[in-house]
Formats: sequence, C-alpha cells, structure tokens
Amino acid sequence: MDDGRRGALPADTVCPAGPDRGPTEQETPVPDLVTVQLDDADALAGQLGGLGAELAAEGSATRGEGARLGQALSGPAGEHLAATGLGWGGLVESLAARTQDLATVLTGAVASYRAVDALVSERVGAGPHAAIAR
Repeated sequence: MDDGRRGALPADTVCPAGPDRGPTEQETPVPDLVTVQLDDADALAGQLGGLGAELAAEGSATRGEGARLGQALSGPAGEHLAATGLGWGGLVESLAARTQDLATVLTGAVASYRAVDALVSERVGAGPHAAIAR
C-alpha cells in the first residue's frame, strides 16, 4: 500500500527490533472491531464487586486466624505461623481491592459507553426502531 510517503510500509507490516532484520508480515492482525454486550459487562462488574467484598472479608478473617494460631504455638514456629497468616491475609485483601477496582472501572466504562451511545443516537435522530446500547 502506497500512501505517498517515501519508505512507508503497509499497515500490516511490523519491523522486529535488532540488527539485520527487515519487515515481516504480522501473523495475527488486530481486529478493527470489538463487540461487547453491555448488559453482560455490567453483570460481570456486579459479580466482580461481590467477589471483591467476599475476598475482603476472607482476607480479614485470615489475618485474624493467623494471629490466633501464632499465639497457640510458642517460639519461632508460632512467630512463623502468625507472619504467614498475616502475609496471606494481606495478599487476599490486596486481591480484593484490585477486584473491586476492576468492578468500578468496568461499571464506569459501561455507563460511559451507554451515555455516549445515547447522545449519538439522539443527535443522529434515531427512529423508534434504531438499535441503542442498553
């Protein structure tokens, strides 16, 4: 494809890094269109939010149990068990926070897409049978 620029490569050509490597054809083209079912994405966001809340509760419980079990044993074994429980609980709480963040971002993305779609449909003057994201 020649767009008039000197030395221009076709859009589906990539140039690997490194010496003595020329352009090669890209094996997996990136699709031009991605389809998302907004109701399904919204449902997924709800499930992720619920999962995040459950994980947060589990993380807190795991921290508490680790501390209690550590107190049940004396010496280095008890200290190790308590530290393991606290560390594992912290890991689960971190996973919970990231899961809840993902749910929030996904919910916002769906709401934004619906708002833009409604605005575009309104400006175009969509009739009663026009497809509108819901």
